[in-house]
Amino acid sequence: MLALFGASGAWAQSAPVEIDVQDVPLVEALRRLEAQTGIRLIYAQRVVARQRSTCRYHGDR
Repeated sequence: MLALFGASGAWAQSAPVEIDVQDVPLVEALRRLEAQTGIRLIYAQRVVARQRSTCRYHGDR
């Protein structure tokens, strides 16, 4: 389960987001996403603990 929380008005603002992760722990990828978008993610640590992620995205949030 994953929940998304953003600051008020954050969705109306357009800001470029670039995410490029190659075979990193999923927790690290999620933290990068939070840092770049300002969106707070809530997830169960035990669910993502042993998972890895590869993702490339460039666009607006």
